[in-house]
Amino acid sequence: MENTISNIADFIKRYKSIANIRFTLGKNMDKFGFEKHLFQKENYSQILNTLISNPNWEDKNDFTLSKNNKIPFKIIDKVIYNIKNSPYDLIIEAESKKFREIYISEEYIRKEVSFFRKCHTFQVYYENTVAGGDIFNFNLILCTQKREEEPNTDTYNSHSSLLKIIDILKVVDTNIPNEYVFEKL
Repeated sequence: MENTISNIADFIKRYKSIANIRFTLGKNMDKFGFEKHLFQKENYSQILNTLISNPNWEDKNDFTLSKNNKIPFKIIDKVIYNIKNSPYDLIIEAESKKFREIYISEEYIRKEVSFFRKCHTFQVYYENTVAGGDIFNFNLILCTQKREEEPNTDTYNSHSSLLKIIDILKVVDTNIPNEYVFEKL
């Protein structure tokens, strides 16, 4: 895991001043690329209930979007990790800090809940589109803005982010291995 922490720390260092760093669980498929929405409603509910039950959040935000969605102007870079002993994989993206609104459909709806603590935002959302049906997702966003107190090191942020991803994996994966192994693709 030390090599993974170091690689992600390098990714964070390279992009933290110009981009948001987003960790997303899903599944990498050879023919279709990375699918970011593989959670079933049960897993979505388990994650959401776990996050709601934590009394230590600094802030929480609920909102609903309809007809339109906000997406980053650009994905600057990404790295994908296969997570051995897990049905999920991890994509880490450096995305532009500015977003644009795009029209999806008249029926589109997105309900999102975000939980904030120290340097991370836990984002859980549900989307419904006519074309895609129900989509459930989890993101962990590393807040890279300058902190007033001493900023965390990139290695600390990398390790902390991975530990939070592992905590979420343990919520949805009942076959918990002793250790998850992250293999860079």
